[in-house]
Amino acid sequence: KQLDYNVVAEAYQCENDGSAITDPESLVKYNGDVLTICVKLDDSDFEVTNIESLRVNQITGIEGDDGESLDYVIDGIPNVLARTNSLNIDGVEVVQARLQLIVAFFPPENILPLEVSGKVAFNLQTSRRILGSQNWPTTRMLEDGKPTTE
Repeated sequence: KQLDYNVVAEAYQCENDGSAITDPESLVKYNGDVLTICVKLDDSDFEVTNIESLRVNQITGIEGDDGESLDYVIDGIPNVLARTNSLNIDGVEVVQARLQLIVAFFPPENILPLEVSGKVAFNLQTSRRILGSQNWPTTRMLEDGKPTTE
């Protein structure tokens, strides 16, 4: 049997309590700042359970120049510059990552935008467990309760 279900993960910059940061000046980060990212799902049938991978890339806009990048979470394990945790906000499960930004992202000659990408694990909100994961913001197809290869 095959379960075909669209689940959208919403990733956003957040405060420690999981509330979204909306003030444009608070969204700007500098060398040494902590970037806090929260992720939740748009569907009440599923809940996000863990951050499986998380990478920050510097966007140069120059073809062939990928800029600096750092994997903060690999295989569900944060590096020494990251902390992850789960929150429940009004009955919605949210996973959070606090990332210490590195000096390499902030060269003095040209500060460039950063892109955060990653993958989260999620479960069906019942006693039956479906293991799955999703890259932001793509859709995953599950076969027999296991994630398909992409």
